[in-house]
Amino acid sequence: DNEVPPPDHLKIDVEGFGYEVLSGGQDMIDTHRPMIYFEPHEISDGETRQRELESFFEAHRYTIKKLDYPWCCRPRR
Repeated sequence: DNEVPPPDHLKIDVEGFGYEVLSGGQDMIDTHRPMIYFEPHEISDGETRQRELESFFEAHRYTIKKLDYPWCCRPRR
């Protein structure tokens, strides 16, 4: 049937535009619940939008495990 299955993992490393990527993909994230490896980056002068990102993951029922650099975001059931 040549249909591409939905992702079960995402790696998001987009140099400060992660919130925009998550926002644009929120329907897919809510529907398919992939594991997300997320790399927060500064957007300006040390700002990472960490609160907004944490709020996004909380609103979409994800648990964040902050490793040394990337975040491992696991969907809650």
